[in-house]
Amino acid sequence: QILKDNLKNQIRKLNIPNYLLLQDKHSTHNSFITNDFYEKEGINTLILPGNSPDLNCVENVFYHLKRKVFEKTDKFRNLIELKNR
Repeated sequence: QILKDNLKNQIRKLNIPNYLLLQDKHSTHNSFITNDFYEKEGINTLILPGNSPDLNCVENVFYHLKRKVFEKTDKFRNLIELKNR
């Protein structure tokens, strides 16, 4: 239901006629229900190997984001501490 309610709407908003959905091998991305949805909706997918920052630029973004967030400390006691960082 999440895919139906969100993914297709986002694709429509982007107005990209030909697209390829990139995803890693996480089990939620490759379940029977998910793959069935992609097939029924005509969504083309490309499965990237796990832990492959050379192929998956999001991995690089998360790496730099994590370094910035935790550059002074590796722990936050609550969300307010993180926001006030």
